[in-house]
Amino acid sequence: LRGAEVLGAVSGGVAVNEPDGATAQLYLGQRLVDAIDPDLLPSDRVVIELDDALPTQYTARTGERVLLATADEGVARFAAMAEVTDVLGVRALASLPLVVEGRLLGSFVAYWTSDHAFDADELRLLEGLAAQISVSISRLQADAARDSAVTAMTEANQRLELLAEAGRVLSSTMDIDEQLQRLASLVVPRLGDWCWIVTTDEHGRLQESASAHRDPARGEQVAAYVRMMLQAVTPDSAPSSAASTARRLTSLRSPDNTRTGTGAPGTSA
Repeated sequence: LRGAEVLGAVSGGVAVNEPDGATAQLYLGQRLVDAIDPDLLPSDRVVIELDDALPTQYTARTGERVLLATADEGVARFAAMAEVTDVLGVRALASLPLVVEGRLLGSFVAYWTSDHAFDADELRLLEGLAAQISVSISRLQADAARDSAVTAMTEANQRLELLAEAGRVLSSTMDIDEQLQRLASLVVPRLGDWCWIVTTDEHGRLQESASAHRDPARGEQVAAYVRMMLQAVTPDSAPSSAASTARRLTSLRSPDNTRTGTGAPGTSA
């Protein structure tokens, strides 16, 4: 936001619209950050509602340029500007839309601490600066979208590979115990830090069939946990319910009884 200061403004900010269409991320210049109570502003970025309370969000929502040459003019149009003037000393302000190929990306705002009349040359410079900011934001968003797509494709390919490998294991000539142990080893660490597989015997009782941990040295710890769990299992417990209903359940405790994503000694899945 140095460009705003080059044009004579004290500081400024950039609001980047979120995909939800209702909020924006507001990035503030350092002088603005320094002027605000740290308890009210924990970082240089805040989420704002896209309403008509202040010029920044009004422009980000509507795409309309706002020029306020005096504090009185600002309060007359936006009542909330009275508090902004009191806290930050803002007396003049320019809020310009950030647009690329017809897409409204947000707004760019610069402010002055004295009354300021905007002439044609200065407006051209402000609009040029807004155009540069718009292009930069658009490129960053495109890069983020591309990275996200590549990540999603990679994860999808990994899931397909896992399914293919699981299919080969299940169609092999290995005995059932060896197949289940191979499956457990395939799941870890691709889908989690640890896993266990229990099956039912001819009497419908749960029995340990396989287990694995991403750290081979902790494999016995998982196996011990499974054995302990099966000794205390009841018809209403998660393993029994999953086995009898074929419905997926999620555990929030690990073998050492610590809180994790799906449970693992000192890890998260």
